[in-house]
Amino acid sequence: MLHGDLRCTSRNHHLNDLQNNLLIFFSQVQVNEQVREYLKKPTFDNWQWDDPEMLVLMRQMFIDLNITAKFNIEVNVMYFAFLYPIVELP
Repeated sequence: MLHGDLRCTSRNHHLNDLQNNLLIFFSQVQVNEQVREYLKKPTFDNWQWDDPEMLVLMRQMFIDLNITAKFNIEVNVMYFAFLYPIVELP
């Protein structure tokens, strides 16, 4: 029983490290004005972007639409409760 608990704790620690690394990476990536304007158009083609890029673009949409401020959503909650679960990462 104890061995299983240790393994679970180790797995959770690994997931926390992965989440922290992803949060740091995605928070440092900036979207330029041209791409931000392209996001607003009905001709936006999501198929040209890979999954990590789409996470960054979705983050930008949340920010530009003022969703994070309006609903007082913290960045880490936005990523791991809303955005991260909908994208399959290897």
